[in-house]
This record gives sequence, C-alpha cells and structure tokens, in this order.
Amino acid sequence: MPKTTVIAPFAISFAGDHPAVADHFVGRPLVPGALLLSAIHAHLSVALGQPLCATSRLRFSQAVLPQQSVRVQCEQKTASQWRFSGAVDGQTVIKGIFHSDLSNSSESEQ
Repeated sequence: MPKTTVIAPFAISFAGDHPAVADHFVGRPLVPGALLLSAIHAHLSVALGQPLCATSRLRFSQAVLPQQSVRVQCEQKTASQWRFSGAVDGQTVIKGIFHSDLSNSSESEQ
C-alpha cells in the first residue's frame, strides 16, 4: 500500500482591515474567494514541501466574513492529488482538489 502524506488540520482567518477584504463589498466586507484559496494553497505547498500547480472540483458554498476562522482539512487522494475542505463553525465554505503535477490533473476524481 502506498504511503500517504498526512497534513494536520489548520485554521485561516483574515482581519477586517486586510486590503483585499476592506474593498470587497464596501459596507459588508467579505473575504474574497481568491484570497482564501491562495492562503490554503500557500499553507499546503509549504506543508507538503512541493508546489501545487492546479485545482479541480473547486466549490465555494458560502461567504466568509472577516475574523471568521476557516478550519481546513486535507487528505491525500492519489500520488499527485490532495482533497481539501474548509469550514466555518462546521459549515463547509470551500472544497476542492489540489494537483501537484499538471500532467496528472485529469486523474480520476471520484
């Protein structure tokens, strides 16, 4: 059986005065999805010790507010795929698959 990489769950949050948050819907600031995805990507790339070059099956299911803590979990799916999800208070807000190799990004994604 191939060895799988285990990534410890982690949390991400953004202050209300973050430049990307402050300008994202004046009067009702939200964390931009691209900012959230970028933070998850950066953390996982460091934790895995390798670049992640693509995403698939990416879904944003609800908005994230400044100061909310997004708890992220990640599990290795194949040698080059890691399934991740992020939740706020138990409600999924983002999920998808990161790929470490573009040539394998079309592997089975069940």
